Amino acid sequence: MVRGRGFEPLRLFRRQDLNLVRLPISPSSRLEKQRIARRMIGYFYNLVSLTKGRNFKILIYFLYIVFTSYMVNVKVLDFLRRICRVPLFCIVLRVNIDDYCQKKAAPAGSSTYYALWRAPLTAQPLLTALYALHRELSESVSEVSDPTVGRIKLAWWQNEFVALAREAPTHPVTQVIARHYGNTAPIGTFMTWLSGYQMDLDQTRYLDFVGLHRYVEQVGAALANIVAGITAHEPTNLKSWAPVLGRALLLADIVERTGENARCGRIYIPTEEMQRFGVTATDIQHCRYSKGYIQLMSFQVSRARRMLNEGLGAMPATERKLQRVLRAQAAMSLALLHELEIEDYRVLCQRIALTPLRKLWIAWRIC
Repeated sequence: MVRGRGFEPLRLFRRQDLNLVRLPISPSSRLEKQRIARRMIGYFYNLVSLTKGRNFKILIYFLYIVFTSYMVNVKVLDFLRRICRVPLFCIVLRVNIDDYCQKKAAPAGSSTYYALWRAPLTAQPLLTALYALHRELSESVSEVSDPTVGRIKLAWWQNEFVALAREAPTHPVTQVIARHYGNTAPIGTFMTWLSGYQMDLDQTRYLDFVGLHRYVEQVGAALANIVAGITAHEPTNLKSWAPVLGRALLLADIVERTGENARCGRIYIPTEEMQRFGVTATDIQHCRYSKGYIQLMSFQVSRARRMLNEGLGAMPATERKLQRVLRAQAAMSLALLHELEIEDYRVLCQRIALTPLRKLWIAWRIC
């Protein structure tokens, strides 16, 4: 688990607590040259895949620079350092959109990364693009401090969805989606996501679970429904289990990111439930742990766990092998909820997460 508590007395640790720490040690000159050479080799291979056999003079020029990076001459190294700041010498004008979607949706070590690893190879590019689009819409709201800027971004995405319906998208993510869907892209689902994230700009609190249910329905259930439909054996039966699982996944994520969301000014836990356990918004924003807070979070975790098990239990046997992505996400969410209970739900001032090795183990066990 990853914690942000600073220096604390040693406690009994478990195997998943082991983490590597990178110290800021300056490498030797030889290691520096090798690092630069590896970067240039990466640029070289990217250029090969993008040019498709053309511009051989450029390729030869890159190959020459890769080998000259091993020279001792300091001027060559300084020259390479300056070049590495400009991706691909600004020669390649076309962006590798598949790599962009991968980095946006599922960076290495994330839960989505290991969940998508269990998807069928033919469905991985489209699933990655859908998760990348979901991430783009989320960041349009979460990474802005002015709601007006967020509304402008969401309005841009609305116009982009209109362009996608006309098969003329401009964003790398929607270009990948158009490549797989053509003129049958689920624009209605994308607009539903847009409406859900619009709620983040319109309100930062929810009075009761009925209001929160509308949010998780538009953001979480709609995502799970479209993800399940790509590999589903019987797409007509998705409504019996996919929305439930999508809502549960989002509720579990809300519990995990309670402190992070509070620092952004948003508290998704319904006000009615907070009042029931004697917890105020100020308590959450100022990281005040109390008996009422523990009871409140225990209630949130129990509800998310119950809904996760309901969604997994309602999944037909014929769909289980085809829905390994959602099952892996659900399994990781259940494991994380268990760890939150062990840590007494101390998520207000720190982030508790599973290690990448444990995520890999959980995803690999899904069969």
